[in-house]
Amino acid sequence: MRPGGANTIRLSYSKIIIKTVLLNQPQTNPCIRSSCQRRDHRVLWDLQKKSAKKRSADILPQCRLLDWLEANGLRENTLIAFTSDNGMNMGHHGIYGKGNGTFPPNMFDTSVKVPMLLSHPGRVPENEVISSLHSHYDIMPTLLNYLNIENPDSDTLPGRSFSALLEGREIGGDDRVVVFDEYGPTRMIRTVEWKYVHRYPYGPHELYDLVNDPDERQNLIAEQKHQPIRESLQADLDAWFVRYADPNRDGSREAVMGRGQLDIVGPAAKGRKRFGDDVVYERDKNGELDNGRST
Repeated sequence: MRPGGANTIRLSYSKIIIKTVLLNQPQTNPCIRSSCQRRDHRVLWDLQKKSAKKRSADILPQCRLLDWLEANGLRENTLIAFTSDNGMNMGHHGIYGKGNGTFPPNMFDTSVKVPMLLSHPGRVPENEVISSLHSHYDIMPTLLNYLNIENPDSDTLPGRSFSALLEGREIGGDDRVVVFDEYGPTRMIRTVEWKYVHRYPYGPHELYDLVNDPDERQNLIAEQKHQPIRESLQADLDAWFVRYADPNRDGSREAVMGRGQLDIVGPAAKGRKRFGDDVVYERDKNGELDNGRST
């Protein structure tokens, strides 16, 4: 992925109206409105069944690929990586969906954390769980390093290799992740201890103490004693984008509403339509959103 986030990734939703359920979990952030409307549990169950069927269908080709590798004697010579492009709230924070399950988009861990499984018999340690922070933009330098190939873009692209972990060795360095603008003006920086979410230009912003509040239920953005932490994180976030973001594909001024993306964003789009109308929230149907603003 390039700086500019999912602004370079096309989303392929069907033209459907998403009906979801607020479970018995309160909306914990008053800055964010859930896109859900309360419906009977049957609707959620139907969505879960469809999702489970789709995932089962997605897994079958991967199983056949493993069988083929083994049958052709290539399994021992192949590094397999299994991951995803986003997390999924299954009632967490009162949301069913990912970051675009709310407006403005959210950056809860349950939305942005993804699974990552790596396997290479005889080289990658088995049954190991890594707790350090890494991002998808670390994958390219990791694979190149793992294969002893020089990274020609190491000075211009973000990301650091974690190939040492695949070989059972420890890794040092800065233990933080910047999640760049998958949702346009919503940007986030996360360390082991803190998470800061910044929304250009007016907010609302969020600050979470992940040590004492791992479920991100209490937004500390207004507490004066935490302002030095917020300022430091925002400075790092801004500096990261100055260094890596492509100004022609900068999504910080895009009115991202959570619809599927049709084209690149920023000046590079040359006026073309960036986002589709392929996801319709219940609140939109009921007239609760007017020109992108909550009423």
